[in-house]
Amino acid sequence: MALSREMPYSHPQLLTREQALAGMRHLLPGAFAFAGTAGFINSIALGVFRSPVSHMTGAVSYLGIELAGGHSHDAIATLSIILAFMVGAGVAGFILGAEKLAPGRRYGVALLCEAGLLALAMLLLVSGRSVGVSLIAMACGLQNATTSSYCGLMIRTTHVTGTVTDIGVMMGH
Repeated sequence: MALSREMPYSHPQLLTREQALAGMRHLLPGAFAFAGTAGFINSIALGVFRSPVSHMTGAVSYLGIELAGGHSHDAIATLSIILAFMVGAGVAGFILGAEKLAPGRRYGVALLCEAGLLALAMLLLVSGRSVGVSLIAMACGLQNATTSSYCGLMIRTTHVTGTVTDIGVMMGH
């Protein structure tokens, strides 16, 4: 099997004004729901565990600060969050595939995996195991990759910058 040098997502297709408006009608409510879920999850992780789990810019920034400050234990915990997010995105890529992304693929399976990860994370965190934070990040990575791959990188849901940008672009189209 030959490796492709292109991004694993299909390229955004040219849309007519009617297609864009029809797409907004069904994509925007879902985008808002997923972004709200990710924001809720991230707010809890920040408030309780002081760890961003849904936006990797913040996690990478924390990692740099922790490394510079010599806080190796915190740096390892933050690195585990970053790697877990990446693994979650990889799981989404495995479940969905990358050949011809289109509606009707196994998005439901990916979202059920996300729900399972969040449930397992809750059970672990309630029992005092901090590895649950990494599972939350994995679920966020899985969700972001799942929604990002829907019809070719149309909407990202775990970081507000991307979401606001995507909504602005869709409205502009």
